[in-house]
Amino acid sequence: MNATTQSIFATLLLLLNAAMAIVLWPENSSRSLALLITVAAFAGVWLSSRLLAKRKGCDWSTSKARREIVGSIIMALLILLGASIAIALRDAGTIEGDLSKRFVGVIIGAVLVVMGNAMPKKLAPLDCNTRCAADPIRAQRLQRFMGWTFVLAGLIYMGIWIIIDLDKTGTAVLFAFPAAIAIIILARLATLRNARSKERLDHPV
Repeated sequence: MNATTQSIFATLLLLLNAAMAIVLWPENSSRSLALLITVAAFAGVWLSSRLLAKRKGCDWSTSKARREIVGSIIMALLILLGASIAIALRDAGTIEGDLSKRFVGVIIGAVLVVMGNAMPKKLAPLDCNTRCAADPIRAQRLQRFMGWTFVLAGLIYMGIWIIIDLDKTGTAVLFAFPAAIAIIILARLATLRNARSKERLDHPV
């Protein structure tokens, strides 16, 4: 998939997920808000990656990082869209929950974990020229953030389908990515706080 086709597909999925959130809003506003937050987070990661590439003088259209990052976002958006459609069909009384749904949900969660684990290992720091390769720290941080987000979201996703009642899973799974992002941010803030506390102990005023 070339850069133009990938971008069009990703944009379409972002819009479709946002549209589903609006459609589902009257039934459950908190569920729809979680979906909108997730869509906004993916859009932010996509835009940040592109701006970072531009700042470093990279050709975003030919970057391997672009293919991997946007490709992973597309897959996640497809999963979210499928979950939203399933919720809409369930609310309409078209489908009923059973063991097969739990199995499929666990498989989807496992796929997210595998994707997240592979991201930091597969992605080079925008791998386009020496200027980018000379300063890989910011790109690597983004890759690790994406990887941890997918791993944690996948684990949460699996836990939801294993533990929670089927009539509540449709709502709960939409909180997987926002919850994963929140956990990463809180962990990062805690790490920074501990580092500052240690620095004050090591260098008292």
